Amino acid sequence: MRSFAASLLTLSALALACGGEPVEPVPAEPVPAPDEGPQSGDQGAVPPGMWPAQPDAAWPKGCLIENAALHPSQPWLAVACSDVEEENGAILLFDLDAGTLRSAVRMQGWVGWNEAELLRWHPDGRQLASNVQTNGIVVFKDAQPIGHIFPDETRDTGVGHVWTGEKLYTDTGHLVQVKQDDWRFDFEYKEGAPGFHHMRWNAVNQTVVGWEQSSFVSYDPVTETRRVELPILPRSVHLGCSADGHWCAGRQIRPHPAPDALVLVNATEGVLMPSLLLSRAHFRDLAWAPSGGFVTSSYVHTIGAPRSGFVLDIWQEGVLQRSMALGDREPSYGGAVEELGALAWSGDSESLAVLLKSQEVLLFDAVTGQQTGEFLAPSAPVPPSLPSWYARDERDGSYEGTVSWGAPERIVRVGGHFVSIWTPQGEKLAEFIVPTGG
Repeated sequence: MRSFAASLLTLSALALACGGEPVEPVPAEPVPAPDEGPQSGDQGAVPPGMWPAQPDAAWPKGCLIENAALHPSQPWLAVACSDVEEENGAILLFDLDAGTLRSAVRMQGWVGWNEAELLRWHPDGRQLASNVQTNGIVVFKDAQPIGHIFPDETRDTGVGHVWTGEKLYTDTGHLVQVKQDDWRFDFEYKEGAPGFHHMRWNAVNQTVVGWEQSSFVSYDPVTETRRVELPILPRSVHLGCSADGHWCAGRQIRPHPAPDALVLVNATEGVLMPSLLLSRAHFRDLAWAPSGGFVTSSYVHTIGAPRSGFVLDIWQEGVLQRSMALGDREPSYGGAVEELGALAWSGDSESLAVLLKSQEVLLFDAVTGQQTGEFLAPSAPVPPSLPSWYARDERDGSYEGTVSWGAPERIVRVGGHFVSIWTPQGEKLAEFIVPTGG
């Protein structure tokens, strides 16, 4: 989560599409691929014309990362970045295998926002939808913007969206296919449409699923009807849904010293599952696996004492599979990039990466629960000429950065001002830092 000060500045000033000089990865030297283990190149050859590489791709000056999304079939990471002062933005695409910036698409106006899931790849890997200009959505195809829509010109926050085949469903209740050269504002208010948070597409039921305040909703965007609505107990916080929209989870906050509980919904069947109790009383974080399972972190809270006794719990279909104790090794709170956090799954859902506040990355075999690796992967230094609010929050620890398992042999650290690419053995292959004017 972003700090409150950073969020205030972003809400009041974010407007973006960038300029700047080409930057080289640090270090620039090529590093041989690991000798053993599955290679991220196993994901298959790049189809002709898919997001072509730009030989002069450059990270625009002062463009801080807001959102991130891993490509569905290639070892690529897309990020949306914005420059507050210059009112510019861009979509950057990093090739995690090669350790390079593959492309940079610059735009006028806001690109990205400090809310989760506003950067979405289409399953075909060619189309990418992003928040733009606060309350708009732009769709790219193979690194070219094809059209813009503005479903709600009155709001001063991002517009959530999810792919439903070739059309986007927005959290304003509109089902729309963005066409070439679209620049649309003519959207009528949708009475009764759910005010979704963290919504997903459930292809089995052909419904959009997610949370509306403290209720779970499954909504048919074609007939504009609520197929399922399950009011959940008060004081519940939504924690999103699995990538396939089959499961949705929430945190039920209970007064101290009662333990927190997880609320789990089988979104396909529209069934509320029994509450889940974590290994420790206080919930910290949750990350969904590609398989539909998830991992939680929890801890012991003693008034007047530091947090302690951190434990990771791995769940599948609402059943605890195994637990891994971290002791007093505290996971990070993440940072500026809402889609990523301190917990990250590998693409096959068999391995787990954990970023600690001390900037070490722990690797676990999620099947056995055994730790398989550990290395120091610190955040990149903050350039001194970035806006004062960003540097101040960095010193306060709000931008520890995040971790992602970007490909079978690539661990990625991402913060608002940097992207670094590592092997699971702890070798840094490349690091990119936002260029500045000073």
